[in-house]
Amino acid sequence: MSDQGVSAPVDVPRTLSASLNEQLGYGVMAMAVLGLGVMWRRLNPVPGYIVMALAIAFAVMQFIRRPTLVLEREGFTTTSLFGAEHTRWEDIDRFEARKVAGRKVVAVDFVARAKPSRPKMRAFGLLPKAEPMLPHTYGLRVDELARLMNDLKARADRGEL
Repeated sequence: MSDQGVSAPVDVPRTLSASLNEQLGYGVMAMAVLGLGVMWRRLNPVPGYIVMALAIAFAVMQFIRRPTLVLEREGFTTTSLFGAEHTRWEDIDRFEARKVAGRKVVAVDFVARAKPSRPKMRAFGLLPKAEPMLPHTYGLRVDELARLMNDLKARADRGEL
């Protein structure tokens, strides 16, 4: 990125990984949840072991299945512990830096003919609905990532990728 706010050309395909700060967050979360599970196990073993299993999932996400954003000519793919999701550029209307639940994220607005722009259900409807967004910032500031993604989408629309 240049100082004037104009994004530099990006060659695709390109892979961006979750930043070290985001990964450290997973590590801290894994240790906290593991400690909670050990304490809870003394009161009731079954929930304690379930909570300890969640800590293992956080550790797996941190060390084995590092979240990535793969930028390609046809679209982009986000990967996480729970799999990969590919989205085509033509299905996107725009990317926007928004504040969701108190933190800034890169929200994804889909075109009407593709995916709905309204929030989607999470965890079989047991948790609140989730706004479509990129799950990480991949070492960039939120506004930088939104600008990069909008630039790539515009280039894809013009056939320059």
